[in-house]
Parts: sequence; C-alpha cells; structure tokens
Amino acid sequence: SGNIVEEAVKAFNNPGNIERGQGFAGETGEYYGKKNRFVVFDSPEAGIRAIMRDLRTKVRDHNGDLRAIINKYAPSVENPTKNYYKYLQQTLGKDKVTIEDIPQLTKGIIEFENKPNEDMPDQKRLEAQGRLDKYLSPEIFNMAQRISQYDYPTGTTTAQMIEDLDTGAYRTQQT
Repeated sequence: SGNIVEEAVKAFNNPGNIERGQGFAGETGEYYGKKNRFVVFDSPEAGIRAIMRDLRTKVRDHNGDLRAIINKYAPSVENPTKNYYKYLQQTLGKDKVTIEDIPQLTKGIIEFENKPNEDMPDQKRLEAQGRLDKYLSPEIFNMAQRISQYDYPTGTTTAQMIEDLDTGAYRTQQT
C-alpha cells in the first residue's frame, strides 16, 4: 500500500487548497477539484510557500486579526470556518497574529486541511496521514519557509527558487 499512499501524497502538492488565478511560483498549469478550481504545484515546497505568501498578504490586509484572516482564507459558504478558527486559535494561543506567526499558522492550516479523521475509510486515512507527514517533514517545510521569504514571478519553478537561494538570479524582490 506504500505506493498508493505515495501517489496520493505527491498528486497535487497543494496542502492549503490554493485556488487558481493567483499566479504563485511553482504552479504547473494543471488543476484539480470541482471545476478545476485548485492549483497543482510542482513540489510540496511550492504548495506550502503559496500558503505562506497568501497568509503574508492576509496578515497585512487584516491587521493580524485571526478571525478575519480565516474568514477570507476559508469562507463559511464552503468551510467549517468557526471550527477552523477555533483550531488555529488553540494552535497559536492567540487571536492577533504577525508575520512571525506565519510558519505556525501555516502548519495549523496544513493540519486542518489534511488531517485524517475517523469518518474516513482506512485507505483514505492512510493517505491523509501520508500527506500530513510529508508536508510537515522538517526538510520540506523548512525549505518552503526559506523560499517564501522572496517574491518570484509566475512560472518560476521550485528548482529555480532553490537555486535562487544561492544565486539571487530569479527573485524580483525581498519582502
């Protein structure tokens, strides 16, 4: 069953269900979900970076108000927004967040979006746990955090972002 789990883990590389149309670096041009709504990323690092970049904007736009950030990130028309907020509030231990909280906030989002639950059949639970383990592995998460510090144009690949950490060749600016 390891191969099946591995396939599911690498399928979309989008642990935060980032929607199409935002033009994040690492997008492949492929989509999934109803009406092809969600972006496929070229690596788990790019998918996690996209969450971090999205949260940076939302933290600034909503002055760190966690409830407003989650209402924008996961609108109640399609998400259990109250539970989402409560989970992140408990994870972070506060209602007001800053740029420095983005790694912990991102981990909370990845957990909330991907955690296995008892309603899932065994295979789905294994797949969910596999995704969670992969996305939160220090090697992947820490690299995502490093590349999230820079602004890259749409079309930049993960390999280019990682190369850029040494060369500075692809970034458009540091933020």
